[in-house]
Amino acid sequence: WPYLVYSMTFIYNLIKGRQRFGIYGWRNPNELHQVEFFRCLKFLEHTIVMNDNRTGSGRLVVPWQSIQSVTTDILLGGALTDSQDKQLLETYIQRYVAPRILHAEFEFTPGYAIPKGFELPMILRHIGNLPDTDKSSLYGLNTNAESKAMKKESVDFLSAFKQSLPAFGAVSDTTPSLEEMYMLVDHHLSKEIPHDLDVSGLTRESLRSHGGTKPLHFFVVQEMMRLHRILAECRSELHKLKHVIARGSRPSEAEASILLNLKRNRTPSAWQSISWNSETFSTWAEELSRRIKQIVEWARRGRPKSVWLGGLMNPIAFTRLFLQDFCKRNGLPLESTAVTLDLSVADYEETDSSGETHVLVSGVLLEGAGYDFRAGKLVASPPGNQSMLKMPHLRLVVKESIEMEQGAESMTYRTPCYTSTGLRNSSHHILDVVLRTDLPPQKLVLTGCAFYCRYDMV
Repeated sequence: WPYLVYSMTFIYNLIKGRQRFGIYGWRNPNELHQVEFFRCLKFLEHTIVMNDNRTGSGRLVVPWQSIQSVTTDILLGGALTDSQDKQLLETYIQRYVAPRILHAEFEFTPGYAIPKGFELPMILRHIGNLPDTDKSSLYGLNTNAESKAMKKESVDFLSAFKQSLPAFGAVSDTTPSLEEMYMLVDHHLSKEIPHDLDVSGLTRESLRSHGGTKPLHFFVVQEMMRLHRILAECRSELHKLKHVIARGSRPSEAEASILLNLKRNRTPSAWQSISWNSETFSTWAEELSRRIKQIVEWARRGRPKSVWLGGLMNPIAFTRLFLQDFCKRNGLPLESTAVTLDLSVADYEETDSSGETHVLVSGVLLEGAGYDFRAGKLVASPPGNQSMLKMPHLRLVVKESIEMEQGAESMTYRTPCYTSTGLRNSSHHILDVVLRTDLPPQKLVLTGCAFYCRYDMV
């Protein structure tokens, strides 16, 4: 009973502690209150102490599986709506609500053991000897999550500090002069922001290149419309600023914010809200140009040899269209098939790019593990190098759903793929990739192993 109480307390603090890592801790933010924790303790007390289920020899019988199920599905996991979050919680429960916690040498992780005695002074002394700072490895996460959490905390601190400063003084010195503002706006209008898209003309070209009103044609038009909206918004704001400055009047607060962001090479938040996140405005503008180039060539010449998946505004729609088209041509039911990535052939030059059975995609990133292409399996990230792994050109293929099931005989892990690193939730989940691995699947669940189509600065 005391071992389970301490272990449940440890799990509760792991759940709360992972919230510090944002989307890398939990895909959906879930508030776990103490009332859920106390319900778990009450359940443990009723199950073990009050029932006192013993064998004929007097040995206490602990229903481990029942405790795991009730805790995972009802007491702690009842409010979870995301399948990946439930899998994460189940991993913690299975690891730390198990017979092995009764062994004298058991440790949750190096440096975190169960107290040798359960008198109050001994427990307090044991807790006092725990490390002052909890590292990401305690939660099973890699160092990427730690660095991102520290960066977010630093940004939040600086933001709060700036808001506490007076309205005048040192901050006002950062406001550019009218001449500087005019030159800045003129530069971005002429150099950074591409010209507006000729949507009508490109739509006609897309009709010719796709052979009529096919689903892929409508997808290209939707992509062009979204990019056109971003361009129109940016150029409209910059033209307004240019006229305001030319008249010699001061810009409004919102306009001044855009100018200040551009001067600091940051993307204005209003523009990011209709596009994507990026650390600098230069990077954002360059990516905008690349996206436009891809979709314009697509409209004029048909689908490119290799699709930059992260450069699509809606990559989920593209994968669904490919799945529907494949099933229609091959007479397969949609409900028994799924789209996934094939890592067995990862050579751009030697892969057939006809597009009848697959689509070449680029820009895919892997985080939380490495990949051995020769062995064809997930491996641990190299020590000291846990950054994202940029994958070569891969094939987007369709497989039967039964092939996508995780095998029990050979160790496999269902690796999710998301639109970007900043959007790890079910609404931005594109597909799953079942990969072989020698690593315990539980370890990959805790590290948050996943594919991404785009790297957003978060």
